[in-house]
Amino acid sequence: MCAAGFVATTAAAQDDDPRVRILESIQAGRLDAVGTALGLLEDKAQSPGRDVLQALGGLDREAISRVRASFARTVSNSTRLGPVLAAIFASRSGDDAGCVEALLPLLNDELYANHAADVIGRTSVRMCRRGDVDGLEGLEALRDRWSTAAWPLGNLGLGLRLVGRYEDAARCYADLLVRTLRAAWALNDAGLLELARGDRERALTLFLEGAADTRDPGAAGTCRGNAALTLLARGRPGDAVRAEALLENLVTHDPKRVRARFWLQRLRWRKS
Repeated sequence: MCAAGFVATTAAAQDDDPRVRILESIQAGRLDAVGTALGLLEDKAQSPGRDVLQALGGLDREAISRVRASFARTVSNSTRLGPVLAAIFASRSGDDAGCVEALLPLLNDELYANHAADVIGRTSVRMCRRGDVDGLEGLEALRDRWSTAAWPLGNLGLGLRLVGRYEDAARCYADLLVRTLRAAWALNDAGLLELARGDRERALTLFLEGAADTRDPGAAGTCRGNAALTLLARGRPGDAVRAEALLENLVTHDPKRVRARFWLQRLRWRKS
């Protein structure tokens, strides 16, 4: 096949892709058409794909209501896209708990498990940040679904810390450090827990250990920055010098670390 023929064939395939047409309809505001097209995909047991799901998530409450109504006219009983659309509507209505509840059954669905896990994780952590212990339900579901993975355990530890259940969070992080072979990101999270518990020395030890982890330079850099700030907060003789060295190392390897650059500049200003 010649190059021109290949390009023409590719363009035709894209035109026939319902996902492309759905994206175009969303952008054009043809919301009834979006719902109908989603219904046809549901009948074929096909996922609309991540780009479409992200675009749907960006619709406002009224718009997603129109999509849901059109979708319902096309599909009589939806156990996949229906809950996804219900979750978006709940989120746009300020009902984070309803959003999570709608998606929990999809954690075992091969088409939507990853999408459900992503939204449940972000929404549940947001709930925990405002002190809502109901956010733990979604994080526990993720931990149970991927029982041998590290990331859901880390998310659960974070949620427990945010709602003040420090002892339960400590048990999570103890397991997490074993699973990750004491990876820098896990050490950083465990260090933040110790700061919340008021144990600055233990936190500093964990941050410094993470700063020395060469497997993940980004997470090690975060540990380096947190170690520096912990030293500054402790304020013992020599702590400022150690903090400055850590910050210099951090911004040298990653100039985009704005917070580290701010503290380094502040330290140098104090010395001058």
